[in-house]
Amino acid sequence: MKAAKRLVLLPTTTALAVGGSFTGSPAVAAAPLLTSNPTSSGGLMSASRRVLRLLTAMAVAVLLSVTGIGVAAPASATTVTASRTISVRSAGFYAGGVWDIYQSNAFLTVNLTQDGGGNLYGSAVQGDMVGTLLNGAVDGQNIYFTISWSNGAVGRYTGVRGADGRLSGTTFDLNNPARQATWVTSRTF
Repeated sequence: MKAAKRLVLLPTTTALAVGGSFTGSPAVAAAPLLTSNPTSSGGLMSASRRVLRLLTAMAVAVLLSVTGIGVAAPASATTVTASRTISVRSAGFYAGGVWDIYQSNAFLTVNLTQDGGGNLYGSAVQGDMVGTLLNGAVDGQNIYFTISWSNGAVGRYTGVRGADGRLSGTTFDLNNPARQATWVTSRTF
């Protein structure tokens, strides 16, 4: 009697074909269960059992596709690992250090630290005002940060690294969005 192949889904989202290998989707791997598997008495599965197993396999496939887990088998593989796409921010340049920002309405100096994930931390000085970075990050060639100033203003800065390596962008006061300015750096990154 020929051993039937079974598809086993493990909690670690690893699928394997017990009793052989398979290629394709879980529904394809389950196909030997759905057609002419011998029953314990040696005969063919009844049509109602085949339909029930087919519906079960389809329900599992729909559930996997809805939850975002994809299963694909490499050719001649006995195990398949499900994968999930994870978006990771990648800093395209290092913005840490002390540097000047020339705004269309002011001049300020920032002192920033950048971690491995591109997140920015630090402080700023503009005349007699001091500011603290509330948040910020470098994402690819883009930069953004928010400074909370000692006078109550909260400046949101967004910019991009140009072909010349300098940063430039726009800023506005979150408490007074009509108050806007452009900015640029002389330092290259």
